[in-house]
Amino acid sequence: LMDSEMPEVGGMESFEKIKAFDSNAKVVMITGYSDNDKRFENALKNGLKDIITKPVGLNQILELVKKHL
Repeated sequence: LMDSEMPEVGGMESFEKIKAFDSNAKVVMITGYSDNDKRFENALKNGLKDIITKPVGLNQILELVKKHL
């Protein structure tokens, strides 16, 4: 579970590094942008499990964890 915007290393770059390290990693991204933003399309095709838009509630996070674990 990670934010799409982080200091120093962006979310997409971090996602790519995670997948290179472990191709089976289950990554869900939280974003303040629209979940149909074009930049997420490639990541979804390459193993990003889900995208959730802010604000995010605890119940949403729990459901995502249940769904992807």
